[in-house]
Amino acid sequence: MNFGRVLDIKGIYINSDKGSSYCPPFGDGAIITVHMDMNKRTCAFTVNGTRYQEVSEWNNLPSKLYPVVSLGHFAKLRIQPHRKNG
Repeated sequence: MNFGRVLDIKGIYINSDKGSSYCPPFGDGAIITVHMDMNKRTCAFTVNGTRYQEVSEWNNLPSKLYPVVSLGHFAKLRIQPHRKNG
C-alpha cells in the first residue's frame, strides 16, 4: 500500500514504509521549494537555498498527485508562484 511521499524535518525522505537521508535537518524558518517535473515524473527539493538531487526512489511518479503539507502547532505556510531565474 502506498501512503505517499514525505520530506520530514530530519531531512529524510519517506515513501510508504521506506526512508533514507536526503538533506541536513531543518526547522523554524526553513524555506522549502518543491521541484516537480511531471513530464519526467520526478521530484527534487531545495532547502534553504541548496538544491538537492532528484529523489531517485520517486522516479516515475503517478500522473495524478495531490500535494499535502503537514504543519505543527503555530507553524506558518506561504505558497509563492514559481519565478524563473534570468
